[in-house]
Amino acid sequence: MLNRLLAFAKNTFLDSIRNRILYSIALFTVILLFLAILVSDWSLGERGKILLDIGLAGLSIFTLAVSIFVGITLISGELERHTLAVILARPMARWEIIVAKFVGFFGVIAVLLIGMTLFLTVILLTFGVSLYPLFFVSILGILLESSVVLAIALFFSSITKPTLAALSTVAITVSAKMLATVHLYQTQQLDLEHATFHIPAALQPILTMLYWTLPDLSRFDFRMYAGYELNVQWGIMFGLIGYTIGYVVVILLLTVWRFSRVDLR
Repeated sequence: MLNRLLAFAKNTFLDSIRNRILYSIALFTVILLFLAILVSDWSLGERGKILLDIGLAGLSIFTLAVSIFVGITLISGELERHTLAVILARPMARWEIIVAKFVGFFGVIAVLLIGMTLFLTVILLTFGVSLYPLFFVSILGILLESSVVLAIALFFSSITKPTLAALSTVAITVSAKMLATVHLYQTQQLDLEHATFHIPAALQPILTMLYWTLPDLSRFDFRMYAGYELNVQWGIMFGLIGYTIGYVVVILLLTVWRFSRVDLR
């Protein structure tokens, strides 16, 4: 079984790494990094922080875009080409396909992120920006975040067409990034009489439910720590890794459950 999983994951990796969408997104990220250099020229004494912040933001956008716009084709593309029936003719279970697809494409994301990180590192060192361990902690956070978004994209890829899957995944990703701020606004003792924005009472239970249901993607953002050389406790990182594994496993189980009910004929 393990050999089948690894072989199929390898095929997924090799097929995905040749996808032209990957390199289009990578080119956009490279352009963004060069724009960061131009923008940093206008700063007053904060060039290093601006380069670091925009660079890490570019890598985050890159991995999220790859996870979404290529991840949504992992299952739906096979369904449209009617190749899954051929694959399942072999002694391979449906859950093995889901796991192998996830592992194979996560490998693609990891390899691309390493390459883009090396490129960003060269830029930062060229302009005299000191790199601290928290820079690499931020990269780890980006990788963990991409794994959660990839699992979500894979889930929607198994239940709907690519366009709707992309829209659904983007909507959840954006919501998951914003809900932490909204929840903080709800729970903190703020001076609501002078607040410029009020959350309607009818929406508050819905927002609370979404906060506890959707992944909190703001947990993966360590750009502020890297830019201002703040400390991150190891307990937080281990907790974040456990949070990521737990959430990915739950989503993959849902994907397997849904995929087991798909008619491949």
